[in-house]
Amino acid sequence: DKVHTITVLLQVEQEPKVMDLYYDVVSDLKSKYKVTPTQSHIFRYPFQEGDGHTVTAVKRGYADISTLFEFDNNNALTVSVTEGISIKIVYQYTSLAEIAIDKQNQQNKSDY
Repeated sequence: DKVHTITVLLQVEQEPKVMDLYYDVVSDLKSKYKVTPTQSHIFRYPFQEGDGHTVTAVKRGYADISTLFEFDNNNALTVSVTEGISIKIVYQYTSLAEIAIDKQNQQNKSDY
């Protein structure tokens, strides 16, 4: 039994500050790991990137804001803004996660 995924939630005291915290976390991780991440900012109608309503769009489920860091060892770290207006950081040790998924799938098959 080993840990394959770690999730951390960072709460903000003021909703308008959530994007500042998000960009600060992403910037800190870029500096620490020296990896160029993949950013994904997806907005759905009636919202669009740069309209000044990012927090409202995320909160209402009209926007997905995340950044993915992929490392040479296939491990990954994702930073995202949740609908609950917090910052979610997920680190996944990919090879252990795959073993855990396979183990769970085998368990599910044996349950039938």
